[in-house]
Amino acid sequence: MNDDAQAGIVLALGALALRLGLTDAHLAYIRPAMGPVLALAGAVLVVLGGVVLLRPGRAAQVGATDTHGGHDHAGASRVAWLLVAPILAIAVVVPRPLGAFAANRAAATLPPRARADFGPLPAAAVPGGPVDLSLKEFVGRAIYDEGRSVRGAPVRLVGFVTPDARGGGFLLTRFVVTCCAADARPLRVAIRGLAPPWPAADTWLEITGTWRPERRAAEDERPPVLDATELRTIPAPTNPYLR
Repeated sequence: MNDDAQAGIVLALGALALRLGLTDAHLAYIRPAMGPVLALAGAVLVVLGGVVLLRPGRAAQVGATDTHGGHDHAGASRVAWLLVAPILAIAVVVPRPLGAFAANRAAATLPPRARADFGPLPAAAVPGGPVDLSLKEFVGRAIYDEGRSVRGAPVRLVGFVTPDARGGGFLLTRFVVTCCAADARPLRVAIRGLAPPWPAADTWLEITGTWRPERRAAEDERPPVLDATELRTIPAPTNPYLR
């Protein structure tokens, strides 16, 4: 692979990183706070690749090296440029964020215990209405607070549908990331109380219901149960992951 092919690949990688960092597309891979860093790294790569491709005397150097030693290296260079194809494919068609397929193949997990005292629930947006909680907050309160703060209180959760192998309902799921999608861990809430047919996998829902008290052992990794009273289909959020 000659210098031009290497510089072209660096330029293509930089352009992709710059595009992802400057748009919401990077939220399918990394945390929002890392977007500016990705954009900066992409800009640096674009500059480096451009400097090599636009360097003075490049055309004369290419003509002298393409037939060096009586051998034509142009074919090898053209093959090397094919390495840019996957980069361009991602630039044109950005993969979807992790969904039900990945969640079904991940081990059961619970969020780490963030604090000993969760305190009272935040105020509802409408007096007497449900309290909006993230899936992580609800699971933490249901498991580690032993449901005290959510007992009998209507809550509203947002997540995507994952089939439940145990039957009787489905799972509402969100992925929690520390750095990027590579370390994503699914959090689940078992949704009960609704009659089939249930929503299709990967459908994003806003669900209102109440926590179902259950006896749990210390090593129990089953998701907490929400007895749903209302659901609404919503568009997928711009940032699909929780922190």
